[in-house]
Amino acid sequence: ADNAVELMLNKILFLPEETQNALKLLSCIGYCCENFILSSIAIGDGLCRFGCYDFIASLQLAVKEGLLDRVGTDYTFAHDQIQQVAYSLISENERGKMHFWIGNQVWVNKLTSPEKALFIAVGQLNKGAFLIDETHQRIKIARLNLQAAQKSKLLGAFVPAAFYLNAGMSLLGKNSWNNYYDLCLHLYSSCAEA
Repeated sequence: ADNAVELMLNKILFLPEETQNALKLLSCIGYCCENFILSSIAIGDGLCRFGCYDFIASLQLAVKEGLLDRVGTDYTFAHDQIQQVAYSLISENERGKMHFWIGNQVWVNKLTSPEKALFIAVGQLNKGAFLIDETHQRIKIARLNLQAAQKSKLLGAFVPAAFYLNAGMSLLGKNSWNNYYDLCLHLYSSCAEA
């Protein structure tokens, strides 16, 4: 297994840097990336900050190299270990930035699939939340976690609902009960119910 991982690592590292960067970004999404997420990322400002100037062309090269499969308009890693290797090439701080950027891009472009966008955006934003210092951004993400929790509860998914509620509560600051009473009340009371 170690030889296979090393082989995949070397294969990725011999690709052009832009393709490596595209694989890293894609690995933040997971094993499979639906067209709706790809579209959100491809049209977004900021791809160049991650070294991706022609994202789709880079993914196509990875398909030709056998690292990705294209199924319709979606992309999947040819093997879950390829996704894990690509993800391991990203520093923790850079991962957070990528997750946060992906979450914002998905949320900004939510009109094509609002319910799916909510869960994907919140999951990505939560993974990048440790980088956020600004109160208004933390509150925005806490509210999105509350929305995701409420939606999860309606679907009967109580474990994910509790996860979103706990994530939302962890984003609250010391003075949140004074400044954002309704949000705090909803997060804490909903968590008690979940």
